[in-house]
Amino acid sequence: MEVRKVCHVTLDTSIEPVLLAHHLDGSIMKFEEKESDLYIYKRNSNTSINVISHCTLVTTIEENKKMLTKRQVCNAKLAQNLYHKIGRPGEDAFEDILWTNKINNCLITVDDARHAVAIYGPEFPKLKGTTTAGPPVAHVSDQNLLAVP
Repeated sequence: MEVRKVCHVTLDTSIEPVLLAHHLDGSIMKFEEKESDLYIYKRNSNTSINVISHCTLVTTIEENKKMLTKRQVCNAKLAQNLYHKIGRPGEDAFEDILWTNKINNCLITVDDARHAVAIYGPEFPKLKGTTTAGPPVAHVSDQNLLAVP
């Protein structure tokens, strides 16, 4: 949580499901929990808190793109397209493919692949496809053994 780096945060769900952000000037921002398990800040008209000066809880792709140059963003998009075309091999395997130059004349670098992950996040189809359901159920014998007299 990035909020804790800016202000003191308290949460006591036994009293009420709210997250309180305490600022150095003594003001408190109250975030209420909603059905989607997100905490939402509802600004009251009688508060004088400047919401713009506080950090946000959700980062967007556009905010992630602002951290890089236009060329880096363009190359990250190309890296993401290449990653999709070769079948989403996994981040480490993709970086190995780029690092060892297994694709001839490929202009995408490992840094471009890392920027793509920084901007767009991990690939959900890859995460969904590689998770396991757990160990299999133990085999139960379908024969009843009887003692022979």
